This record gives sequence, structure tokens and C-alpha cells, in this order.
Amino acid sequence: MRIFSAAAIRSIATPDLVIASVRRALIDHAHGNIASPPPVHLHFAEPQGDCHIKSGHAAGSRVFVIKVATSFHGNSDTGLASGNGLMLVLSAETGAPLALLADDGWLTDARTAAAGALAVEACAPPATDMLGVLGAGTQALFQARRICAHNRIARVAVWSRTASSVQRLVHELRAAGLEAMPCDSPSEVAAQARAIVTCTPSRVPLLKAVDLDHVRLIVAVGADMPGKRELDPDVIDRADRIVCDDIALCLDHGEIQGRRLHHTRLMQLGDLLAAPEIANTGLTVVDLTGLAAQDVGVASEVYRRLCTSIPASGGSH
Repeated sequence: MRIFSAAAIRSIATPDLVIASVRRALIDHAHGNIASPPPVHLHFAEPQGDCHIKSGHAAGSRVFVIKVATSFHGNSDTGLASGNGLMLVLSAETGAPLALLADDGWLTDARTAAAGALAVEACAPPATDMLGVLGAGTQALFQARRICAHNRIARVAVWSRTASSVQRLVHELRAAGLEAMPCDSPSEVAAQARAIVTCTPSRVPLLKAVDLDHVRLIVAVGADMPGKRELDPDVIDRADRIVCDDIALCLDHGEIQGRRLHHTRLMQLGDLLAAPEIANTGLTVVDLTGLAAQDVGVASEVYRRLCTSIPASGGSH
């Protein structure tokens, strides 16, 4: 089994590669071409943390993928990264492990942000010129940079519960060439931006329908296991269209978990990417729980390119 370092992985996994891999994966998933069991969620109360395990196989592929991703938000207090993880590539012909992608969770962050960028591409109203961001952690930075770069958005409004985190993210976004401004509340973000991405571990709603007169798109990323929620139920009631990475998973543990929604209001992002529609003039909520298909798509392509660029010689790379 080959072991590839985070540095080697990052050198291969360019933004264009990740976006293209995730686009194909979302479409393949919507078309039923990815086999994947339900994800495993582990929640830790003290210290507070999550572990997610996903696995899948693309029809016809010679490999399958198992991914472990962890998030322990208190790590930042001791100088450690809050997110971590790895991906394992195995042979779909013999079951033998082929490669360990020791990415420290970076590929999960990158593929999650790619889905956000594609959601904005597919669902944002024309001439969207500002992105609102709720949250100021690693995923907020990934989402803001990838969404803005992919969709040519130059301005960002940021809110988080911790003022110092907001200032840090604003500084990082400005260093990346974006015009970033801090906000004092989620409602202030909603007053500034027509498109918002929410990427927090919140279990208490952050946005209410009354906040959304100006908003036409919310990409909800944070609710990825039972109990998490960033949007008030009245936001879902108000939405004209709800776009899911996977309808069943979103109803189980996404932003719309436990809701009874008419099927005409629900669609899958992969279907929308495969057959783009005219932008919706009302409110669209995109619910992204994160799919094994994304891990399969990105890990398989990164593994293929790493094997091509780095000759096998044993040991780690």
C-alpha cells in the first residue's frame, strides 16, 4: 500500500480538478451510478467533536474509497487544527488496500467547498456580486474563496459568534484579493448579500424568514448530522425550491431533517448540474450534507494522478 502525504496531495488536487471531480460525482450520484451505504456519525460530548465515516464505489471503477473525517472545535484553543482525516483507496477487484491519502482532512474541506461553488453556479440569481458567510472557521474560508473564485464574486460579508474569528477571516479574504467586511449579526449579512453560505456547527437556527427579504439563495453546509440546524423552520417553509445533494440524506440528517415536504419542492443538485435551469426568482435553499460520491470522485482522480506523477518505490510520498 502506498502512502501519500498532504503536501503531495495538495500539489495534485488543483481547484479545477476538485471542481470537475465533484461535478461528475454529483451527477453520477443523482443518476444512481454510485453505490454507498449510509454514513456513520459519531458524536463526542466532552470534548465536543464529530467523526464521519463515508464509503462508496462508482460503477465500473477499479477502486473504491473509505473516508474518515473528524472535527473537534476545541482544538483551536491548543493550536491544533479543528478538522482532520484521511481517505483510503482499495481495489474493487481484490479488496486489497492500494493507497492511504494522508490529507489531514484537506480533501474533505476542498470537495465540500467545491459543492458549494457548484451550488452557487447552478442556483444563484444573475449578477450576484456579494456572498454572505455565516461562520469563520476553516470551511468558511474554503467556501468563501472557492465560491467567489468559481463564480466571479468580489465582495464578502462575514459573521460569526466570535469577533476575533471574524476579523481573522476578513483578513484572510482580503489577503486573497476579496473585498471583505465584518457584520455584527446574521441579519446584517442577509441585508447585504443576495447569496449566503452557512458553515457552522450550530444546533440553534441562525437565520429566520423575516431576515430574508433581500436573499435569493442560501447554501446550508453546517447541518451534516442529526441535531444540527442553521435555518429556522420558517426559512424552509418560505423557500420556493429546496435543492439537496441527496434528498433522503437531507431529510435524515440535513437542514430539512424530519420535515414533510412536497416532492415538487425538492430536487437534487446533480440533476440541476446535468440539466441547468433558468435561475429561480424566489428563494432557493441548497442543503449539502456531504456525499460519499464526492469523496469517491476526488480520491479516485487524485490517486490516479499521484500514481502517474510519483513512481512506486515503497514508503511514503
